Amino acid sequence: MHIASRRNRPLHKFVLYLILANFALIALYHGVYHNISMYGQLIASTLLVAYNIMLVRILSTHARTASDGYLIYPVVIATMGLSLSVIYQFFIF
Repeated sequence: MHIASRRNRPLHKFVLYLILANFALIALYHGVYHNISMYGQLIASTLLVAYNIMLVRILSTHARTASDGYLIYPVVIATMGLSLSVIYQFFIF
């Protein structure tokens, strides 16, 4: 059991960096949203949604095999915040 945890340690670090990159990308998206064209906003929103879907799939697989279920909570919270933000910016604002 201890050897398996050492073997998965780089993967665990990589997943943590992906989660941090998710928050950084969402913050960058909110910072430059009003300075780019409508086409750029659409592309950026689509790429962020695709990144979050990919991250949720990776985390669900990783959490199932490594019993790290707590990692999915920040990603789900960030995904819900991003979806509310995109809906607000495209349909209300």
